[in-house]
Amino acid sequence: MKKLISVLLALVLVFSLAACGGNDDAGSQGEGEPIKIAVVGPLTGDYSEYGLGFQAAAEIAVEKWNNNGGINGRMIELESYDEKGTTEEGLAICQLLCGEDNMYGVVGHFESIMAVGGLYTEERISMIGPTASSAGFTDQGDCVFRLNATIYTETDAMLDCAADTKATKLGVVYLGDDWGTTAYQVAQDSVAARSDQNWEIVAAEEIAGGDMDYSAVISNLKSAGVETVLMFCYYDSVVPFTIKAKSIMPELNIVCGVNCYNDTFLEVGGAEVEGCLAPSVFAANSSDENTQYFVEKFVEKMGSTPSSLSAQAYDATCLLLMAIESTGGELDREAIRDYLANNDYVGTTGSCAFDENRDAARDFKTMVVKNGEWVYYEG
Repeated sequence: MKKLISVLLALVLVFSLAACGGNDDAGSQGEGEPIKIAVVGPLTGDYSEYGLGFQAAAEIAVEKWNNNGGINGRMIELESYDEKGTTEEGLAICQLLCGEDNMYGVVGHFESIMAVGGLYTEERISMIGPTASSAGFTDQGDCVFRLNATIYTETDAMLDCAADTKATKLGVVYLGDDWGTTAYQVAQDSVAARSDQNWEIVAAEEIAGGDMDYSAVISNLKSAGVETVLMFCYYDSVVPFTIKAKSIMPELNIVCGVNCYNDTFLEVGGAEVEGCLAPSVFAANSSDENTQYFVEKFVEKMGSTPSSLSAQAYDATCLLLMAIESTGGELDREAIRDYLANNDYVGTTGSCAFDENRDAARDFKTMVVKNGEWVYYEG
């Protein structure tokens, strides 16, 4: 009996020590648990190419950091979410992420959803938008940052492209959604403000977008004497428009937005998109070491050259990881936000420093399609 009691006491002692040891290990594992960040974009649906590009860019940044030991010895875990290009899905994802205690930053969303920023700010989770252009995007809260140009900045950059064509009679083709109609209004205001260019918008055409028949639209532009057209729409509209315009208005200068700086635009458009102009803050053929690393890894992962928007997602992820590292392992959301607000990082798309409205200053260059590639425009 004494022997049995002794055995039982020994077992109790062993389990007690194991329990104590287990608690210590749990604490050390807590310190070594992955640091979570998220990327949110349309991984399926009409704009999935953009979302998949964001995802790949974020993965490349995270893989690079993890290969170098992570942050203070802790690995980074990237959670990817498909907002499917809808406001409802984006809000649901935002609410989910806001409920995670160990979430330390978000790269996204693709849609300029004007409610998510307030929710992230309430939880002090920093969000960096790589594509949002709506004027009031960063007004949602002080945890909302924008690495994309505002609709005003991008419109001015497109007008700079138009200035390079030396044309004075402008046309505008725009999507009939909030972004398109706002961009058209901004273009009107910008043209009026830049009176030294002697510009005149002689025709404007609202479109539904996609692969529609643009014959009537182009005929109207031709009748009005348009020399250069600004296109506030996605490449799935610009490409079919350009193909049709080549036969009706072969001398027409076509200026598209930054979203057209991608391989799909070149591959689908082929010879028909030669000469198209677009502003960009990113050049895939740059000799910059960081840019070349990103481009090489992106091509390996996706089989295509990254767009300027994917490059902005890469820079946003790198910047977010730098901000997390700056906390010295404390993982303080407020400190992460403060680092972002005062950063001096120069990435693949140039300076990522934010102004007082948490918008990054973007330095655009005019790009042109030449021999099947996007290259710097030389006049």
